[in-house]
Amino acid sequence: MPDILLVATGETNDDRAVSLMRRTRSSRLEFLDGVRAFAAVWVVLSHIWITWNGIRANDGLLGILTNWLLYSHFAVDIFIVLSGFCLTLPRLKFNPNDGSGALTFFKRRVWRILPPYYCALAVAIIVHAVLSAGGRTGINMRDVAQNIFLLQDIAPASNHFDSPLWSVAVEWRIYFLFPVLWFVINARGAVACLTMSALLACLLTFTVLHWAPQAFMSSPWYVFLFTCGMASAMWASHGTHLRRERLSWGIVVLFGTLGLGITSFHPVTAFGGSDFGIYMPIIDVCLGIATSAFLAALTGQSIVSVNIVRLLSQDPIVYLGTISYSIYLVHSIVLSICWRIVHSLPKYLVGGDEQMLARFVLLSIGTVFVASVSFYRAIESKSIDRSRMVIR
Repeated sequence: MPDILLVATGETNDDRAVSLMRRTRSSRLEFLDGVRAFAAVWVVLSHIWITWNGIRANDGLLGILTNWLLYSHFAVDIFIVLSGFCLTLPRLKFNPNDGSGALTFFKRRVWRILPPYYCALAVAIIVHAVLSAGGRTGINMRDVAQNIFLLQDIAPASNHFDSPLWSVAVEWRIYFLFPVLWFVINARGAVACLTMSALLACLLTFTVLHWAPQAFMSSPWYVFLFTCGMASAMWASHGTHLRRERLSWGIVVLFGTLGLGITSFHPVTAFGGSDFGIYMPIIDVCLGIATSAFLAALTGQSIVSVNIVRLLSQDPIVYLGTISYSIYLVHSIVLSICWRIVHSLPKYLVGGDEQMLARFVLLSIGTVFVASVSFYRAIESKSIDRSRMVIR
């Protein structure tokens, strides 16, 4: 969800700063693409399994091997934290007094996020029309309009063309707060910014839960997760010190254990995991804090940090992170097509359930990769280039 933003997309104010960032881009920054790739792959594998099995847990060995796939919502937490981190770090490291203004920021975000989003949405609507009773059921124009205006998280009944796009809508609205958050964190520091965003997130969450529970997917607590990413970037920009790195790892362990512990007491079950949904704001905040501390820890110099960074900076993993926005946008569309293809084949070609599952998984993974690469080259890369050309 996704950002789905490269660190070197040029959020700084001038070409010299962008050029400097590209020259200094090393494994210390490429690991962010690795983290993004991990989140994207988690989402894809999760949706493959959920498409086949539904949102229900399993017992025994099958449960041990697959139940973790039911929690790809946590990957969205990672994307939101990464978004705050990646939008903040370039400014802090290369141009802390960026005076380009909110308008320039919004122009860059528009060109970076919306063209790929609308292209994917258009394809999803066409595929939905074709697959829904051969296109005879028609398209609800109100649902289309709500997706066009990125309101499908507030009106979840309309979120059926390309279901992962709800998180793009959530993140899009958070961007409107970024200039204010940037001003506070730059002028008053990370503690003040975290405090302000925590109060705002609590107010918005209480408002939604009390007066508009149907808009639960709007996830107002993500404002705090986004700010955690910003604070993590500020922490990382101050340089690496062993005590700071140890503190970061301690936060990872503490809040990661707390978030996963709450999840273990309120898991997704065979009935869909309604308890898990109720505790989602608390779990997301815990795992968001853990993720932001993890990003800060990986800027350290310990053997653990260096080896994790080296792993996440492998070229194939970095490439998956580079195209992760495209993966996120198109994979659900591809899965619906693959599902229809596998189930339309004669029984003697696909065999039993196990053989059908294997063919569905292999077809889905291969097709998602090809479709994502094609979409990135045809659409997203052009959008990235256009966003870099925006000047104040």
